[in-house]
Amino acid sequence: MEQLLQRIVEGIETLLQGQENLCRTVFTLQEGQDELRRGQGELRNGQRQLWQGQDELRRGQEELRRGQERLEERMTKLEVRMESEIIDRIRGLFDGRQLVLDALARIEERLAAHQERLDRHTSEMLGLRIRKQPGS
Repeated sequence: MEQLLQRIVEGIETLLQGQENLCRTVFTLQEGQDELRRGQGELRNGQRQLWQGQDELRRGQEELRRGQERLEERMTKLEVRMESEIIDRIRGLFDGRQLVLDALARIEERLAAHQERLDRHTSEMLGLRIRKQPGS
């Protein structure tokens, strides 16, 4: 009987040690679960931050797109204005060129008329000299 009691005591001690080991394992598992929960919370926070960053990027991209549209509109207006100004200036240059050509033609006509008069006067002067020479 004493052996039986000894074996029962040893069995109980073994059960107690197993129970203690089991308790330590459960505690360790609970700590691991707590750590996993903290990690999940951190992941959720990180995911929220990523979403916020993504929203900020979308807003920034939209702002850039609107700015680019405004620039394109302004560039188009500037191109039209520059084309108009250039056409007006070219037209003015051609008009000025025509005025210069017209004035040059008038000057050439007057020069030709003066040349004719000069030639006539020269002829008349030669005729008068020939008549006036002594001995004639």
